[in-house]
Amino acid sequence: MLYMGNQVGSAEMRVNALLYGPTTEAMSAYMRNQFNHALPAMDHVAQAHYERARSLYTEANRQEVVDFMAQYANQHHHVAVTPVQYVARLTELAEFQDASPYMQRWIMADTAIRQQAMDGQRYGYFETYYDMEPGLVGQEHYDWRQVNDGMVHVPAEGPATWSFYPDELLGSDEKLSPAQQHAILDTQENARMLMALLDQDPTDPVGNVL
Repeated sequence: MLYMGNQVGSAEMRVNALLYGPTTEAMSAYMRNQFNHALPAMDHVAQAHYERARSLYTEANRQEVVDFMAQYANQHHHVAVTPVQYVARLTELAEFQDASPYMQRWIMADTAIRQQAMDGQRYGYFETYYDMEPGLVGQEHYDWRQVNDGMVHVPAEGPATWSFYPDELLGSDEKLSPAQQHAILDTQENARMLMALLDQDPTDPVGNVL
């Protein structure tokens, strides 16, 4: 799946890079592969938008952005502002175990993790995660739709689909930016990888063995 982003300037790209971290080579290769497979399935109008999104993705991950992050890290030892509703790209087991309730929400939006928690196979941040739609999984769940809104899905077989979910935002929610969606999808993938490789549950703050 791919994010279809709004136009962003180099300044915003640098801020996004600072907040969400660099894109891994594996993710970059995955995105390129998805772009190449999805493009032939679209008409010329969709292709034009798609090419723009590919250009933005390349621009956002160019070396200048990576260099900016390294320069900033050398000049600043920490970031003073840590808002509660902050989307971060999580990679380490400890980061998942200490995830804020806001990030728990997006981790638990992942179809596989959510289903396993519902089946009792994962702790699922049981004591701190607030589930606004219990019992719903995948496309049926509001949070999943927020993460995947505007994504192009490329199945193993069949044509690509470009999905939009015009949900009315609930409560104090704000629409996720493409960079935030990207960070959440990376985080969900990392959580699934940790569950596959480790004998501990990333969604359990105590770190109990699975």
